[in-house]
Amino acid sequence: MKNIFLTFLFVCLLFSCKKPLANFTDPQPVNSKDITEFPKKIIGSYHNYETNTDVTIDRSTVLLTNHFTDTLNKTNLLELQKEIKLETIPLNDSLFITKYATTDTLFSIGKTGILRKLKGHYFLNSLNSENNWEVKKLTYKNNIVSISDIYNEESIQKLDEITETASDSIRPKTYTLTRKQFKEFVVKNGFTTESTFIRQK
Repeated sequence: MKNIFLTFLFVCLLFSCKKPLANFTDPQPVNSKDITEFPKKIIGSYHNYETNTDVTIDRSTVLLTNHFTDTLNKTNLLELQKEIKLETIPLNDSLFITKYATTDTLFSIGKTGILRKLKGHYFLNSLNSENNWEVKKLTYKNNIVSISDIYNEESIQKLDEITETASDSIRPKTYTLTRKQFKEFVVKNGFTTESTFIRQK
């Protein structure tokens, strides 16, 4: 049961706790108007068939739901039921196919969440505990939502070059960008680790 629950925790925290390699002193792009809500055309539910995850977008929030399926014995099933809601199908007297889901908030518009737009992309700015801004790029096209982050060293190299910053090993690395510099970073595909979701409703 310990191994199963540790695996469950690892996957649940994969999106919510994974930190980008770069953050920013200001919401991006700078000198842009804050958007108070997501447009109606984007609002809806989307699914990634490869990872079996859902993204749900309403007027002010982006939620990520991870779906899991495990085979558990009765003892492990009873233990896990204490932690989360489960859907079970008996295989026999002692084994059960178990389905469950976890939902995390990827972004929420408010004092610590600022939504801005540039060149058809939406940028989800979230204030972290160091009072810097972590940024995700959200793109909507033809009923498909793509969400990208800054998770690889190539992106850091691009930011260093654009801002003429010396290389170092500090992660996350904090940058102050002009609007022009941020636009250049976006055009050069600085946001990577893209996840794609297809509209369901």
